[in-house]
Amino acid sequence: MMPANDSRPMDAASDPNLVNLRARQTGTTLLSTGLISVAGIISGALVARLLGPSDRGLLAAILLWPTVVAYVGDLGGPSGYTYLSSAKRDRVPALIGNLLALGAVQSGILIVVGIPIAAAAMQAYPSAMLICIAFTITYIPLNLFTRYANALNQGMGRFAQFNAVRMTVQFVYVAAVVTLFVIRAPRLDLIVGVTVLSNVVALLVAVGPLFGWHLPKPRLDLKVLRETFAYGIRAQVGNLNPMEGLQLDLAVVFLFLGPRAAGLYAIALASTLVLRAAGISLGMVAFPSVAGSNDVIARQQAFARSFRLAVLMLVPAAIALLALAGFLVPLVYGNSFLDAVPAVRILTVGAVAASLRRVLGDCLRGSGQPMAASVSEVLSLAIGLPALALLVARYGINGAATAAGLSYTAALAASVLFAWRLAMVHPRDLFALRRSDLQTARAVLRHAIWPAYSAPSDKVI
Repeated sequence: MMPANDSRPMDAASDPNLVNLRARQTGTTLLSTGLISVAGIISGALVARLLGPSDRGLLAAILLWPTVVAYVGDLGGPSGYTYLSSAKRDRVPALIGNLLALGAVQSGILIVVGIPIAAAAMQAYPSAMLICIAFTITYIPLNLFTRYANALNQGMGRFAQFNAVRMTVQFVYVAAVVTLFVIRAPRLDLIVGVTVLSNVVALLVAVGPLFGWHLPKPRLDLKVLRETFAYGIRAQVGNLNPMEGLQLDLAVVFLFLGPRAAGLYAIALASTLVLRAAGISLGMVAFPSVAGSNDVIARQQAFARSFRLAVLMLVPAAIALLALAGFLVPLVYGNSFLDAVPAVRILTVGAVAASLRRVLGDCLRGSGQPMAASVSEVLSLAIGLPALALLVARYGINGAATAAGLSYTAALAASVLFAWRLAMVHPRDLFALRRSDLQTARAVLRHAIWPAYSAPSDKVI
């Protein structure tokens, strides 16, 4: 794909300071994601070698159900926090004041809901069921409070703090897993325990800086609470991609094919972590960048530029993974996971569509169109569920990977259409690369590879 002429209106000159700021934020976020991904690969490889395919599948299931309950049950609150703290800065004191009461109420409700779900899903594995229930009770409040606090960091452009929270979860976890590997402790309860520990430390990092602010008393500001969920609920379905957010593919594999197949599929998903995490990172910066734009033209420019950058960075990485999957999977996870290689290749193609869909969804949310991203995910569910039902029984984990890819592609196509019709960003401006995109990509990579290019702090604009 050749860069297009730069003379089109959609590529009008932008404030170079703003462009540099966004490049720095994107670069440092990608650097954080890269470090998180490396840590995830290390911990994933060690856990896979400790547990083997069957117990690795049980671990995936134990972590799955509380995670799904937390993400479904937050009702889009963290998205509302990100949007309001970026687009309506005067709401920030009330958002902080709401945080404690809101997180406590949601946590209590979701624990009550989550315990029977965990018990029902894991009833065939009694010891794992008890671990899953204990994880549900501890993980849900830790996750909710951390995401609300970090949504404020994201919306206000405090990406140094935002990325520190993200890295803390994985770095504490990988350090603990390395310890378990050294002492040869292949126990599910210990691995779940260190997952809880990593979330405790992340929560402390997320809320710590808030104590340096002049905080309002914790109380519910009902007006801002209504604004939070008026936006958040519209965005919620878009947040919960059926494969990526709800992990329906992994759930179906576990329930119908058993722990060993789930372990292989979990490793296939982990092998595409870098691609999916890169899409999430690019979307994290695109959301407040689009939402904080001063006018319609600036918003459209930020929208199209964010997506083209994602295309430019994701496609070459996917090609490399396709070529190297057969070598990397047994090298990293061991020969017992060799059967996961075909699923890795299928999921690699799907991960590109998933990541591009994620960036488009965040741009639509930043444009004040959260329902568009949500409708795209409803369509992906309509495609993904029948595909899972048809393909998993016949083709096993490769069928699940294919169903996930079809779901991601449907959501991407719908998001492109909504971007065209609602945000008035023509598909040509999304996919036709320009010389300025190459310059932006180089700037992003400089900040990602060598953070000294970055300013010492995040400027909030």
